[in-house]
Amino acid sequence: MSAALLHMYMGTGKSKVLLDILQNVPEIRTVLLVVPKRVVTVWPKELVKHLVDPNEWRVVVLANGPIDKRAKELQKQAAEVQGTALRFLVITNYDAVWRGKLGEWLMGQRWDLVAADEVQRIKSSGGKTSRWFAKLRSQARRRIGMSGSPTPHSFLDAFGVFRFLDAAIFGYSFIMFRRKYANFHPSADLQRAAHGAALMINPATGNLFASREVEEEFKRRYASITYYAGPEVLDLPSETDQEVYCELEGPTAKMYKALDGDLVARHRKGLVTAANRMVLVTRLQQVASGYAVIEPDWFDLDSAARLGVRPCEEVVSRAKEKLLAEVLEEIGSNRLSCFSEPIIIFARFVHDLARAKQVWKETFPDEPEALELSGKRDEHEYWQTGESRCLVAQMRAGSLGIDLTRARYAIYYSLDFSREAFQQSRARIHRPGQKRTVAHVYLLTRNTVDEVLLRGLRRGQDLQDAFDDWLREKQDK
Repeated sequence: MSAALLHMYMGTGKSKVLLDILQNVPEIRTVLLVVPKRVVTVWPKELVKHLVDPNEWRVVVLANGPIDKRAKELQKQAAEVQGTALRFLVITNYDAVWRGKLGEWLMGQRWDLVAADEVQRIKSSGGKTSRWFAKLRSQARRRIGMSGSPTPHSFLDAFGVFRFLDAAIFGYSFIMFRRKYANFHPSADLQRAAHGAALMINPATGNLFASREVEEEFKRRYASITYYAGPEVLDLPSETDQEVYCELEGPTAKMYKALDGDLVARHRKGLVTAANRMVLVTRLQQVASGYAVIEPDWFDLDSAARLGVRPCEEVVSRAKEKLLAEVLEEIGSNRLSCFSEPIIIFARFVHDLARAKQVWKETFPDEPEALELSGKRDEHEYWQTGESRCLVAQMRAGSLGIDLTRARYAIYYSLDFSREAFQQSRARIHRPGQKRTVAHVYLLTRNTVDEVLLRGLRRGQDLQDAFDDWLREKQDK
């Protein structure tokens, strides 16, 4: 088989399966492994753990530095391997693999195997990374994709993945793929259909498939190169979900209501505005978390910008901070059993990360400060070694390629719009290695978008669908 999709739930050993293939197929001598940036440096440890003789491989890890410098280093290492008995493995990340001289050199090679870890990263068929992988297909004798959720939003995500693995399965045109399998609104015109704006749930199937017949055909084609291992193969402890609530103070509640109704709300330092519905969701979520982005109350915003009067962040509520403190105190109240419990606090916004860390410091002043895992800071390994028992993580940063089983408490301060990030953040703490019941605690501001987002994520909806349901419910009241 020249292509395979390892659709394997987190913790079922997909990385070991890949390394077993490398171990047992000696014809595979040149390998390109593309992974999320955060786990580039994790894979060499997996090689040492699972390969019988890691020394038979020359492993080139391209994690940091200018793209052209990485390309130069790669060419140097490849030249040294030529004519030797060493096998050659290149590990790099999705954001870098297609860029500049690095992308040109990689595309110019003939690979025995190209493997894509978290292959859902190439699901957007129109994206540069996905199109680059589609072109790379002809340069790879074998192709493997790995993911616990290859189609995180809908079956339409499969096209970009399979176009790289085996384009013969679903074809070369996303428009034709969608027209064949997806259910369109009866009044949809061709232009709207081409941009995917006219899809709707089919009452007969309960999903976006056009019919039961095409759904079955899709599943047969999908399964033709897919090895599936779901969570049912794991022997994991139970997990619980708990929702705890706070309420906005009077003035802030009025601001929230005005912003929700009119897309603008007045603050003593300026205005809180939302240009459209999607921005509105973000602004409402920020207010629910306790802060607002205040814009100058000027008619001519260009003049304000020229004079240096710019938007600023302002704290508008402490309700969620107080709620977090109460939850932390409850977890730490029983010193005999819980005081030493490691804790994960997930949040979406940078402001929320800072506030969560401050609340931790105020609640447990005698303990080490909370560590951070975000786009700017990666202190996960320090947390793993016990330098602090609290890790504050952005959901997307804390949902890929890391093990959080040291903790059994996950507190969600604010939620990300990504269903994939939500599911993976939960699975990073509830996975093999976890020996105790896991508690997911959601901090929600009552009667706000917090409740809408959590409900949508649990239903598996994307943001647009969850928001549309919310609007319909508001209109019906």
